[in-house]
Amino acid sequence: YLEQDGFNYIREILGQTQEGQMLYGDLYSKNEINSVSIAEQFSPLFSLDMTMTNSLIAKVEVKKNRNLAMSFTNNQLTENKTDEYIIGTGYRFKDVEIMIKTGGRQRMYKSDLNIRLDFSYRNTLTVIRKLMEDVDQPTAGQRVFTIKASADYRLSDRFNARIFYDMVINRPRIQLSYDSSNTNFGVSLRFTLAS
Repeated sequence: YLEQDGFNYIREILGQTQEGQMLYGDLYSKNEINSVSIAEQFSPLFSLDMTMTNSLIAKVEVKKNRNLAMSFTNNQLTENKTDEYIIGTGYRFKDVEIMIKTGGRQRMYKSDLNIRLDFSYRNTLTVIRKLMEDVDQPTAGQRVFTIKASADYRLSDRFNARIFYDMVINRPRIQLSYDSSNTNFGVSLRFTLAS
């Protein structure tokens, strides 16, 4: 006979009788949790985008992201971390006149010309932490440098023209990948249907 020690409720759940005998063999959990993930995203953590009275444009932005995934099947924690820093400047030229000739006719447009130049640095790293072996192994990551330049001009209330140049330089953090560089440039015309 077991005396009343306050644990009889737990013994009943586990299937023990008062004599300490098990009523049924195996214990199993009603819920099985194989993994847990946490996502932190501060996008942006800090952002300052201002146009001054002298038409100078300045931009500073900081973004931080982190994703954690804990797997209980192989006791691994996967951490993916991203930090991004953006610095930009620009200038607004007021009332710029542009003459465009179409179909034998010349038409004069007068609007603001906005010029922007942004630099960004993004650092990403993925680390697998094997908890049983006490090993941290970087598996992926890159350092990305970006230069974006653009000039946009509003031709009417619904029509906007833009010239752009984008350059992306990718430097991998692990030795299995190669450096790469992409450059995009061109003209973009945007027509807005709704006012």
